[in-house]
Amino acid sequence: MTIFAVTYRYSDDVATRDNLRTKHRDYLRGLADKGLLFVSGPFGPDEAPGALLLFRADDKAHVDALVEKDPFTPSGVIAETDTTEWEPVIGPLLPGSRGDRQAGVGTPTSDTSLPTSTDAAHTSAGSDRA
Repeated sequence: MTIFAVTYRYSDDVATRDNLRTKHRDYLRGLADKGLLFVSGPFGPDEAPGALLLFRADDKAHVDALVEKDPFTPSGVIAETDTTEWEPVIGPLLPGSRGDRQAGVGTPTSDTSLPTSTDAAHTSAGSDRA
């Protein structure tokens, strides 16, 4: 299956968005439970109102059909959507995706820590051992 990034841009109708949020999230949670939705969430408070969702589906038409069933869609809360095929090459979404076809890529590890200041010092000192 292919991964798709979907961007929602919300309308200015905050009251309807607030009233439908529980139904919207329940719908998305159901898609996540079925393995169709990896992750979703709204943009930060300093960004234009909207959200990013990552789906796994056979094709773009399937994702668009799922978006059409989101309770936010028929109510007009979603003013605009953009669905784009996405091919990750680094990160935890690789196993089972098309990005793991490269040798050595896609092997999950348990270390999800961020680099420390010591790590940064080694790389900024011109070390070629990155």
